[in-house]
Amino acid sequence: MKPKNIFPFSYLLFLLLLSFTCFSPTFCLANDTITSEIFIKDPASLISSSSSFQLGFFTPPNSTTRYVGIWYINIPSHTIVWVANRENPLKDASGIFTISMDGNLVVLDGDHTVLWSSNVSASSKTNTSARILDSGNLVLEDNASGNILWESFKHPSDKFLPTMKFITNTRTKEMIKLTSWNTSSNPSTGNFSVALEVVSIPEAVIWNNNDNVHWRSGPWNGQSFIGIPEMDSVYLSGFNLVIQNQEYTFSVPQNYSVEEFGFLFLTSQGNFVQLYWNPQERDWNFNWIAIKTECDYYGTCGAFGICDPKASPICSCLKGFKPKNENEWNQGNWGAGCVRRTPFKCINNSAEGDGFLTVERVKLPYFVQWSDLGFTEDDCKQECLNNCSCNAYAYENGIRCMLWSKSDLIDIQKFESGGATLYIRLPYAELDNTNNGKDKKWISVAIAVPVTFVILIIIVISFWWKYTTRRKKLKTTSDDEGKGILDLPKEDDMNNMIEDDIKHEDLPSYGYEELAIATNNFDTNNKLGKGGFGSVYKVRRDAFIY
Repeated sequence: MKPKNIFPFSYLLFLLLLSFTCFSPTFCLANDTITSEIFIKDPASLISSSSSFQLGFFTPPNSTTRYVGIWYINIPSHTIVWVANRENPLKDASGIFTISMDGNLVVLDGDHTVLWSSNVSASSKTNTSARILDSGNLVLEDNASGNILWESFKHPSDKFLPTMKFITNTRTKEMIKLTSWNTSSNPSTGNFSVALEVVSIPEAVIWNNNDNVHWRSGPWNGQSFIGIPEMDSVYLSGFNLVIQNQEYTFSVPQNYSVEEFGFLFLTSQGNFVQLYWNPQERDWNFNWIAIKTECDYYGTCGAFGICDPKASPICSCLKGFKPKNENEWNQGNWGAGCVRRTPFKCINNSAEGDGFLTVERVKLPYFVQWSDLGFTEDDCKQECLNNCSCNAYAYENGIRCMLWSKSDLIDIQKFESGGATLYIRLPYAELDNTNNGKDKKWISVAIAVPVTFVILIIIVISFWWKYTTRRKKLKTTSDDEGKGILDLPKEDDMNNMIEDDIKHEDLPSYGYEELAIATNNFDTNNKLGKGGFGSVYKVRRDAFIY
């Protein structure tokens, strides 16, 4: 904004007189409020009622220029949360922060030139006052009605505090966004901005130079952004998104302390982080960082590519796709992305032969379209199949049916946990048995169970057959080997057995004397061994030939 002088000579004279009396507390030392009679001149300041925040003049590190800003009052680190005249700094310590004749807050230099203005309509300066709140919000109020005419929370710099709101109105095109500093020493507007984007489903987006997507959070599912798994933890709890009359409001309703929440911060390098105050270390610590790896940058792997920070290389084409430019891809230049190996059958006016590749735990792609027809997951799947332009679908309880039609699948990232499940449309020729969607998985299970049962029955029968066959074979072998060998009882029992009147019709009976002759009087040289009923001897073949 070009500096201008909007004050008549009489008012300038009034300000000049006040500047000479600035050491008087009546004019220059206010607690938390500026009125038509009370203003602050460098180095005076305002302090919120609970001494949480201070508004005054400051000089950035490695700089000589002066700015009006707001910072934490009880934090040793001089952390600036808001800057008024970020585009037009003061060259010296002659600045004044006051209310002009038109009722606006203004920053004036030593020549009473306006370097910054709240730029709202008001009847006269006597009807407005400004106050620094305990939340860090600077508000300009109408004294008669008490209405807030302007507030710093709706014109933020690079930090998002508790009770602040990201607002995007799709009807009026109003958008409240953070803008980075140019450098850590220059509060002027930098290259990066972050806000709530609503094309179909709301998500947070960082832009580079206002039009190039730098990072995105993934869609809001009613509780968290799908592309930020950490939002399921306590570190990023307490967020709320309300939709009313085409206005989307994202906020942290509760005024958390600096130890509990701290603030969100868009750095001059384009990273979006959450910091909280650690009183033991007396320094700011990170709770969350948006861009931790190369996969977090938007579209690292191009269209139909997927980025996995744990893999090497980090980029790969989705199943059913191949690099658009093989040479560039192999050199690590993945921006051209991937293309389909085989067009799905729907291109030939036939929905038959198409299935879905299941990809779990991912950040969903950009350019999502919400469908009010997909009330169930099966409805959503069928709606995608019925649309020859549909590349993929996803279903989340807090959102229901999401489709990707007439657009490439860009910015898919693999997570270790969290994220969502994406179903990518492919011809069945590109699908395998291990990842072929839910239908094919259950078909595999239905086939595998009975086949396994039949195989087990066959194995059991085979073992039983082998066992019985082996027993028969052993029995036959034992009978053959036993021919020509006499198993004789012990000598002590011999007489008793001879005296028994037992007659065998099939086998002849032999007396003791005959057996003694046949074994050479039971010579030990003829002894073969001992059995269960006594010693076993071999006999001469002609011993019992008569």
